[in-house]
Amino acid sequence: MMTENRQKYPILKRMLQFIAAPTVINVVLPVGLTVVLFIGAVFFLTLPSFEANLISAKQETIKELTSLTWEILNGFEKKIQTGEMSRSQAQQLAKEYIRDLRYGPERKDYFWINDMHPTMVMHPYRPELNGSDLTNFTDSKGNRLFIEIVKAVKVDGQGYVQYMWQWKDNPDRIVPKLSYVREFKPWGWIIGTGIYLDDVQTKIHQLSQNLQYLFSVILFFIILLSLYTIWHARQNEKKKNIAETSLKSSEERYRTILKIFEDGYFEVDLAGNMVFCNDSMSKLTGFPKEKLLGMNNRNYMDDETAYKVYKTFNEVYRTGKPNKGIDWKLSRPDGTKKWIETSVTLLYDSDNQPAGFRGVVRDISERKTAEESLQKSKNRYQAIVEDMPSMICHIRTDFILTFANDNYCRSFHTTPDKLIGQSLENFIPKEEWVKVKNHFLSLSIQNPMKTHIRETVLQTGEIRWKEWTDRALFNERGELTEYQTLGRDITDQKLAAQEKEALEKQLRHSQKMESIGTLTGGIAHDFNNILSIILGNTEIAMDDVPEWNPARKNLAEIRNATLRAKDVIQQLLSFTRKAEHQLKPLKIDLVIEETLTLLRASIPPNITIRKTVHEPIGMVMANPTQIHQIILNLCTNAVHAMENRKGMLDIELSNTFIDKPDLKNDPGLSAGNYVLLEVRDNGEGIDEGVIEKIFDPYFTTKEIGKGNGMGLSIVHGIVKNHSGDIKVISRINEGTSFRILFPIVNGEYEKEKKSSYEIPKGNSTILFVDDEELIVQITQKQLERLGYHVEAETDPLRALDRFTAEPDLFDLLITDMTMPQMTGEELVQEIKKIKPGIPVIICTGYNDKITEAISKKIGAGGLLMKPFGINELAVMIRNVLDAKD
Repeated sequence: MMTENRQKYPILKRMLQFIAAPTVINVVLPVGLTVVLFIGAVFFLTLPSFEANLISAKQETIKELTSLTWEILNGFEKKIQTGEMSRSQAQQLAKEYIRDLRYGPERKDYFWINDMHPTMVMHPYRPELNGSDLTNFTDSKGNRLFIEIVKAVKVDGQGYVQYMWQWKDNPDRIVPKLSYVREFKPWGWIIGTGIYLDDVQTKIHQLSQNLQYLFSVILFFIILLSLYTIWHARQNEKKKNIAETSLKSSEERYRTILKIFEDGYFEVDLAGNMVFCNDSMSKLTGFPKEKLLGMNNRNYMDDETAYKVYKTFNEVYRTGKPNKGIDWKLSRPDGTKKWIETSVTLLYDSDNQPAGFRGVVRDISERKTAEESLQKSKNRYQAIVEDMPSMICHIRTDFILTFANDNYCRSFHTTPDKLIGQSLENFIPKEEWVKVKNHFLSLSIQNPMKTHIRETVLQTGEIRWKEWTDRALFNERGELTEYQTLGRDITDQKLAAQEKEALEKQLRHSQKMESIGTLTGGIAHDFNNILSIILGNTEIAMDDVPEWNPARKNLAEIRNATLRAKDVIQQLLSFTRKAEHQLKPLKIDLVIEETLTLLRASIPPNITIRKTVHEPIGMVMANPTQIHQIILNLCTNAVHAMENRKGMLDIELSNTFIDKPDLKNDPGLSAGNYVLLEVRDNGEGIDEGVIEKIFDPYFTTKEIGKGNGMGLSIVHGIVKNHSGDIKVISRINEGTSFRILFPIVNGEYEKEKKSSYEIPKGNSTILFVDDEELIVQITQKQLERLGYHVEAETDPLRALDRFTAEPDLFDLLITDMTMPQMTGEELVQEIKKIKPGIPVIICTGYNDKITEAISKKIGAGGLLMKPFGINELAVMIRNVLDAKD
């Protein structure tokens, strides 16, 4: 039947012969098997391996990212240890910083933090979990994922955990996720981030589809090429026999050359099977030549390299263009690997059809090792440079920037792409460029490095100080190759040094004020003793001179001058904070009127005083003596400013209200009602250059002998102690205005009680003790004129002996506080041991350790501050004795 069909259908007969021909079988079968094997290898070996490698790479990525974030927490912990911030501040800043960290293609991958409880510390996409107990929190499959996370870190301090979680910021999509977590022990935190396994599957699926499409195209072209090859093979078979003899002769010469060729030579067919190689190729691969022939290239390369070689060979096959210099790893049978460089070209058959590939192979293992070492060294250097806190940049000899680390860029608020390739001149002011350029040009082989500090103004206007160390690099021939600059921001150190200098200045000022206070205290004691002698003698003389005698008026002036001297002492004590002043509700306009009455007599006739009071003035909490000092100082300064011209001295009082918007100019005040006191003159004015210094102690613009620089500083201190504020406005040759604000208070004005005209007298026996002989004499005479019996002593020890001899003789003890051999306090204590109930009055010129309260605690019934008048002394004696009765 078959025979009949063949005879009947000659076309079918020819087709069967064609298919059964050795050429067809030899071409189609290997190609088909190769394609099947290749496709199988790709889908069953390469793709699974690629998937595993992709997951492994992503695992390493999230591990590295988590470790970097862990270092951020460690940086905050170091700041806690150095005292720069508290733990709560550090943890809050760390949460805020890590909450905003994003990575990934869409910048949606994130980090979260929970603790070992577990409790959620921070989750950027699930803020509702922050602070929640996660012990029973489960994913969509019922896994208690945060318990698993805690278990993972308890074993090794870190690890991977797989669970179900929402897709990034989309809570409606739940997908598998693999996360890496790491414990930060100092805070008991666990920080983690993860990858979505759907990402991996999506990439594998896309790759699989692309490969299917590629293989379909390749298979189609292979079939076409196979058919075309078969057809051509049949056509060229006749020519083959003719050229065979010539070919063999040519090949013999060709193979002789290849034997002595040091580089490896190979020929493979289109399927990658070795069809020819020289001895050098055999030595490179490590396979015997007879075994290498017919071997597929996959036997001496791993899957990744095979895929790389396949793409290269396919490109050569597709384009027909040779490929020069592909690097790949060759796997030898002994397990070692060699880096080789291959140049490959297409191999054609006798019909000029692609039959395979030929190439030359060169061992580049030593070169590759050197390149890898160089790259590792470069990477280490890059990592070190980027991690350094210093600013680093490299500059060519023509001042073009070739490298700048992140800190350098951040310090100038720019990015590397805006710096690299630019001239250094573009970033330095023109007026400084020549100086900077000459600085670099001054570097030499003998002096290749210099350090200098330069002030830098950033784009934001902020001023920073930076210390730069510039180094010039030279080659072995002594030629300049580049500049390297290392800088560090020393603004904090600079500010700290300035702050230290300011604190030292403040300390020196405090020490100076303390010295002044000590000096003032000594002056007050001695000066008040002197004033006591003057005042006592003056009052005795006034008592002896009749009213009609003109000398009595002179004596009264002496008495007033003594009291004004007492006020000078009070001013000094006020300035050095040695004296306390009682504040009480006060009508300032009355004090001003009293002060102006005293001033008018001493003001030159060329100056007119004008006082203006608007509406009823509010009550302020003040000390009358200190308000008197303010008016006296300001008016005296105004008079001096107008002494060479016709002047107008204005004193104006009014009520005013300061609202909150006005407080920006008066930050020390509160909103409310104030009394405004303004003292104006039309004098020479104050220069702008010194107007801010006028309240400083010892600063004065007056001639020597006309001022000591203390007046305005005392005024300023009094105003501040009264919760007020003082401002000055002045223009040269137009005048000066001082504006003072005092807060208004609710209260009733207490008029000072006038002392009775009649001086109280008595007949008691008084023991009076003072180390100043003149004070003893004067006071004894005054007391005796009042009817008292007085026994006076200048030595407290003799006074104690006298009292011990007859304690019942004495009704009252009056003693000075500061005396040699025994203080007044010690004398009182000894006398009280003998006669506990005896009344005591303590007198002092100045003692910063005695107050009214302390004197009572010692056992004294009264305290008198020198100098005191006879009236003040008589009243005090009467009060103390009457209190005993």
